[in-house]
Amino acid sequence: MKLNEARRLTNLGPSLLLIAVIGCTASSACADVAEEIKEGVAHVSRLSDRVERDPTDAESVARLLAIAEDRSAQGIVRTNAVAELGILGNTHAQRLSADVVPVLIRLLADDDAFIRREAAQGLGFYGQYAKAAVPVLANALRAERGSDVSRFAAWSLGEIGEQPEIAVPALTEVAWAGSDENEAIDAIRKFGVEAAEATPVLVTALGDSDPRYATNAARALAAVDPGNRALSPAIVRLYHQQSGAARYFVLAAVRELGDRPWPPELAKIVESASTEDHVDTRNLAEQLLETRNRGE
Repeated sequence: MKLNEARRLTNLGPSLLLIAVIGCTASSACADVAEEIKEGVAHVSRLSDRVERDPTDAESVARLLAIAEDRSAQGIVRTNAVAELGILGNTHAQRLSADVVPVLIRLLADDDAFIRREAAQGLGFYGQYAKAAVPVLANALRAERGSDVSRFAAWSLGEIGEQPEIAVPALTEVAWAGSDENEAIDAIRKFGVEAAEATPVLVTALGDSDPRYATNAARALAAVDPGNRALSPAIVRLYHQQSGAARYFVLAAVRELGDRPWPPELAKIVESASTEDHVDTRNLAEQLLETRNRGE
């Protein structure tokens, strides 16, 4: 991912600037605060660009780290520094992780929710080099359930992909609770067979009324259960429990089986669905049957 593309993910935008100056009472004071923030953010951007070009620039790295942890600095400037430190992991994770990851871990306990959010997301950009962050991210996932911090903690656990014995139970707990579920389920998928314990939660999620949730659950089930012991039976059971448009989203999960053979029960419901009154369900069944027949 390119640096500018990663920067857009942080979505700091002008809203934080508004928050930063909202307490001003005099126009001159507001102008001073705004100018201070503008200069601070520009300084952070210059430092980040230097490190992007030369990750061995220890002085610029140290300055970014100092700003990120400076509680006397303007919040938006700190937030930008934390975001930039995370983004740099896209291209220089191995080189920078020893210096940056411990700081991002500490910042997960910061009083500022924006700082915690950027730290949670930033750790994910370091992938396997942020392995030490897994227990702290798992705690943040549980403690801040329903927040951006929890959402990014789930994403980062999936990107890091280490210590499944710690990460998967936390992700499963959050997915079961129904908050941050899409991020948690997507992260579970990335652990593959190491997340087999999440199978019951994923089967339940497959029948959810939210098609995005159900689709993610199907993908995750296909990843954690390559032997297809759970996905096909779940599709068959849920298909019989549903009707109309709801059957379409259940049937869509068949795509996640890829080239794996269909059990007779599954083949039977797909063939039956090809005569459904619901047009989208019928068309999908016909597409699935055509694809299977081409592969045989």
